[in-house]
Amino acid sequence: MFVRKLIICYLFVLMNYYAIGQNSKAMKPHEKLDAFAFIIGQWDCDINFTDEENKSIRNKAIWTGRYILNGNAIEDEYRETNKKGELIRLGLNIRSYHPKKGWTMKWFDVLNSTWLDLGPKELGGVIVDDSKIIFKHYADQRIIVRITFYDITQNSFSWKADVSNDDEKTWQEKVFTIEAKRIQK
Repeated sequence: MFVRKLIICYLFVLMNYYAIGQNSKAMKPHEKLDAFAFIIGQWDCDINFTDEENKSIRNKAIWTGRYILNGNAIEDEYRETNKKGELIRLGLNIRSYHPKKGWTMKWFDVLNSTWLDLGPKELGGVIVDDSKIIFKHYADQRIIVRITFYDITQNSFSWKADVSNDDEKTWQEKVFTIEAKRIQK
C-alpha cells in the first residue's frame, strides 16, 4: 500500500512538473520587450514642464522599473513632486509585447484614478529603433501627445512629450521633458 501511494505521489509531482514546464515555455517573454529593459531599476529625474502660460516649471521625480508576471511585462512607477515636496503626479506604466497583437502599454494615473492607452495602433503603435522609442496617446479627444525616449544609455535616458492640437499637422515640442539618471539597477 505504501509503495502504491508513493508511486501515485511521484506521478502527481511528475505531471505537475511537466505542466509547469510547458506553461513556462508558453510564457517566455518576447524579445521585443527588451526595448524597455533599460528602464529596469531606479531613476532620479529632473523634470521641465511648460504650462499653458508658457511658463517653465521644474520638478523632481523618482521612476522605478521592474519585471512583473514572470518577466512577461514591465511595470514602472512614476512619482513626481514639486519644489515644496508635494506629490503632483503618481502612477505606473505596464508594458508588454505579444507576437500576434504587438505592444500593449497602459498608464494608470493614481491621483485621478484613470487609465490611458499608450501607443494605440490608430496612432501608429510603438516605434522602436536603435536610438529611440516613439509612441503617441490621446490626452483628450482633440489633443495628441507624442512621447519619445532617446539618448538611452545604461545610466541615463531622456524623455520628451510633444503636443498637437490640430490632428498632428503641427507639434509644440518638448512641452514636458525628463532627464533621468540611474540611482540603482
